[in-house]
Amino acid sequence: MPDMCRMVAIKPLDPLFFRINRSFSAGEQDWASSRPFPLPTTVYGAIRTFILSRRDLNVFYEKGYPDIGGPEKKGTLRIRFIALKKHDELFFPIPNNVVCIEGKRKLEVMLPGIREREYMVFSSVKDYPGSLKFFYTRKDVSKKRGQWMRVSALARYLRGEYDSIGCEDVKYMEDFVKPEPRIGIALDRDSRTVREGMLYRAEHYRYLEGVEIVACVEGTREPLTGVLNLGGERRVAYMMEMDGDMGIRELMEPPEEPDFLYMATPSIWKDSWYGKDLCGHLESAFVDSYEFVGGWDMARRRPKPLYRAVASGSLYVFDGTCRGKLKEIHFKNISDVYPEEGYGFALAGVLGSNGG
Repeated sequence: MPDMCRMVAIKPLDPLFFRINRSFSAGEQDWASSRPFPLPTTVYGAIRTFILSRRDLNVFYEKGYPDIGGPEKKGTLRIRFIALKKHDELFFPIPNNVVCIEGKRKLEVMLPGIREREYMVFSSVKDYPGSLKFFYTRKDVSKKRGQWMRVSALARYLRGEYDSIGCEDVKYMEDFVKPEPRIGIALDRDSRTVREGMLYRAEHYRYLEGVEIVACVEGTREPLTGVLNLGGERRVAYMMEMDGDMGIRELMEPPEEPDFLYMATPSIWKDSWYGKDLCGHLESAFVDSYEFVGGWDMARRRPKPLYRAVASGSLYVFDGTCRGKLKEIHFKNISDVYPEEGYGFALAGVLGSNGG
């Protein structure tokens, strides 16, 4: 069984702004888009900066620290994953092949099979290999984005116990956050008046009562309790170490004969939508979309490389020859880029039956 990391809860005290990596220039566009939930990079950077605020800045720049490193190199600090917490329950992004049929409160799990005319095929990947099996459903359903599954249900899903989970185990993003647009202006440096054409709106999100961002942190002994800045505009949040594991231990032990990998956080692969070094015997995949991962390099004062990350919730199904490999990488970060920041958190699972 993998080692347990330290669980911390981050409670936003302000509406948060997590900038989407798209071009925006005040005066040219009037709407700055944001995501309601941060990328792992944002949380990793906030925690690293929080630790640095308690250290000697000269030491950081001259030789660095073992855990947070220095300007040119990271240290041992790692994040396994980030998730959402509402009251006493932990939630992860819903696996791509899980669908709640609205109006019936029934949950259906799509399984990979032979492509037939009456099946709905779900895939957003270009150049999807025709030799791979498709995920399908016989129901006329639509898959809504921004769904989250409670950790106890996710553990049963990974064991293939589909009959024991339902739509009551799934929540939507609006159950966690409330959109709160804000107006921004740019001032003239000399007159201190509003510059012409520099009025814009920014999409902020206020986290609802009892909702927090959870991170699983390792590689540092620094106490992780206190105020930190999170996201754009240096918004304020309060971080506190948690007692207990919030049900994570139920996820830590891999099944005996796993069939697939569920990616609980975004993954950056060298080969775009699939990590070819995982196992060569891929049978199917459910990769819904990608998102850009970039940022600003504070040490070099320039933008970081921009990557396309496979979105969380993606699935990769393998044949029986890969079961040993899947057990080996279960509960580990396997992204080709930024695994120490929480990208590519993989959980192995068993394909069950959806009851027809």
